[in-house]
Order: sequence, then structure tokens, then C-alpha cells
Amino acid sequence: MEIEKIAGLTVKQSAFLMEYARTDNLSQACRVAGINRTTGYNYLKNDDFQYALEQMKTKIVNAAWTQLSSHLEVAVGKVIDILNDPKTSTNAKLRATELIFNYAARYADNRDILTRMERLEDSLNAK
Repeated sequence: MEIEKIAGLTVKQSAFLMEYARTDNLSQACRVAGINRTTGYNYLKNDDFQYALEQMKTKIVNAAWTQLSSHLEVAVGKVIDILNDPKTSTNAKLRATELIFNYAARYADNRDILTRMERLEDSLNAK
């Protein structure tokens, strides 16, 4: 397996970082990088390494979100198909409606929380 070297890190550090960011498993990350646990712990104590690790975790989450959101339109279409299909049972239509309402409410709540957090950050930064 070829390891992508991350700028500013050695190949072993890069391998450890990518595996640890992906799995959060120290032993496995050490095995993949070919290092001992003490070295892995030392990597994790380093502030620059911690920053790179957080960046990698963010990159992984963003990639997963992009992949998930690309399928969201298809999923919504399937739920709408269930609602519009005259052969669909009443229970299935009720479940599809419940899904739509629940996820719409969660989205609205999350958007509200994010807006409030942004306002708090703005007020803290203004002081």
C-alpha cells in the first residue's frame, strides 16, 4: 500500500495520521505506520501534529458529507415516489410523511442552532 505523504510530515507520520484520523485506533494506526505505541503517543502530544490530525478529520467528514449529500436527492425522490404511488399502503405513506416531517424539523432546528452560534461568535469577537 502506497502512503500519501502529507506536507511537513514524514511518511510514517503521514501513515499514522491518516489511519488514526480514520479509525481513532492507536494500535491500528501504529501497525499501519510501522511504529511503536510510544512513538504514536509522542505524535499525538505534538501541537502541530494535533492540528494536522484535526484537519485530516475535517477532510474525512467533509468527503463523507459530500458523498452522502449527493445521494440525498435520490433518497428524497424515493420517499416522494412512495407518497405518490397509488399502490402504496396507507401505513407506508404515513411512514414516508413522518420521515419528511422529522427530517425537515431536524434541519430547521440545526439551522436555528447554527444561526445562534454564529451570532454568539460575532458578539464575542466584537468585544
